[in-house]
Amino acid sequence: MPMMRAGILTNYTRVAGELGLNPAALLQQVGLNASQLEAPDRLISGDAVVRLLELSASSSGCPAFGLRLAQVRQLSEFGVTGLLLTQQRTIRDALRIAQQYMHLLNEAAVLHVDESAERVIVRVDLLTDIAQPNAQAVELYLFASVQLFRSIAGNHWRPQSMHFRRPPPHSQEEHHRLFQCRCEFASAFNGITLAPADLDRVNPTADPAMAGYARHLIDLLPGSNPASTLAELKRHLHIFLPMGRATLTQLALARQCSVRQLQRQLEDAGESFSGLLCGIRRDLVLQYLANPRLEIGQVAGLLGFSRHASFTRWFIQQFACTPLHWRRQTTVLINRGRPVESGDDQPLT
Repeated sequence: MPMMRAGILTNYTRVAGELGLNPAALLQQVGLNASQLEAPDRLISGDAVVRLLELSASSSGCPAFGLRLAQVRQLSEFGVTGLLLTQQRTIRDALRIAQQYMHLLNEAAVLHVDESAERVIVRVDLLTDIAQPNAQAVELYLFASVQLFRSIAGNHWRPQSMHFRRPPPHSQEEHHRLFQCRCEFASAFNGITLAPADLDRVNPTADPAMAGYARHLIDLLPGSNPASTLAELKRHLHIFLPMGRATLTQLALARQCSVRQLQRQLEDAGESFSGLLCGIRRDLVLQYLANPRLEIGQVAGLLGFSRHASFTRWFIQQFACTPLHWRRQTTVLINRGRPVESGDDQPLT
């Protein structure tokens, strides 16, 4: 089960209360309680956090609940890892450190940087055990990333654009106010685009001695070793799928081991490559199909299928209907005013 620092919910009870919610009842509904939030470094269920934020958004009628929570948090609340990140010389350095130590903040988080001559895309996502909507947690994560970049490049810094896989909310005012750039909803990915030169902007307040001290403290923390084999493989698969590289050979290369060694590692963890791949695809496919801007052929490509027919066969095996039928079903549910939940993977009766 992916875990997250309880600090991700700092000020949750306050924000929920301001919106007229009963935070204790909502926490209990997802299997958490207020006492668990008192220690920011305590690890809590990532699935529960994601579910809590979605419930809070729908119950309050606030489609930007995650952002409301994000803007009352400080980078200092990320603990010693946050200290290390803010003391990096450039955004590039901070991204490298974030990828190295992300498992200490959020085991469910995926962070990948695509760099070209024209632009840089920082893709983010969350991988949970239960397939469920995660827009609120993703947006909280995205705003924290923008806050980090501004701490390095200056408060005036703005992304080129923000991208969200979720459909456009009825009000986008909060998104534009906080990100101060073009916000594209129903996008093919969740992430941030920035100019290549932004990666190497120098942080005038970076303190190498403080960064070294923070790294020393992190190395003393329990669990400071790299994330588990399964967690790392899930991250690699998430990145490799749209590239058509989600194969045992590519994963072995990424792990710097042989294919046989990787198979043994999977066996020791009670998992198989095919099972792991199928699980990641199930996590992503319903999110992609709910995006009306993505054609079904594009969805197949994003999930690493080279042929439309192969994708359709796999989808029928998993959900007992075709991708087109599921998409039509989703449209009916939305027209009825019902939010689409992760359990809505069976044909309507």
